[in-house]
Amino acid sequence: MSVRALWQASPPELQQRYPLDLLLRHRRAGRARGIVFSAEHRAHISEARRAKPHSPKTRAKISEANTGKKHSSETRARMSEARKGKRLSPETRARIGQRTSERQKGKSRKPFTPEHKARLSESARKSWKQEETRAKRAKKYSPESRARMSEAQQKRQERRRQQQAEQPTQVFPSPAT
Repeated sequence: MSVRALWQASPPELQQRYPLDLLLRHRRAGRARGIVFSAEHRAHISEARRAKPHSPKTRAKISEANTGKKHSSETRARMSEARKGKRLSPETRARIGQRTSERQKGKSRKPFTPEHKARLSESARKSWKQEETRAKRAKKYSPESRARMSEAQQKRQERRRQQQAEQPTQVFPSPAT
């Protein structure tokens, strides 16, 4: 049955809502753009789509099409914002931990060779010599915090001195000659 015959057989209110030229134009375009479905019909379409999960073949095609695509920085920021404040349940955390441990099972890092250790050490030394690196890594304490730490250290030293004074010195007998 043609679109024209269907349109002529449809009720007058549908004919008024969807003029024939609109239907023919969109049919030629191969799409139903411009046609507004009722809320009831949209719900029906949604329910029908929900009942049909993608086949494994379709899932593979979708996966292949999306592989290698990177999210833009704006999208990553939105995803990050959406996740903030949400905590994973203990069951989910346990499941993730189990999968991670299964994936890492049998994989162990080989020990560093002495040459590699020397290169790492040299790199760290060079990095530490740079002023901005030291400034980034060094902890900044307020004057109040520094005063409290100094006072605590003095108390510790005083306690140590008292403990040493209280302990009797042990005198070992000299070996008999």
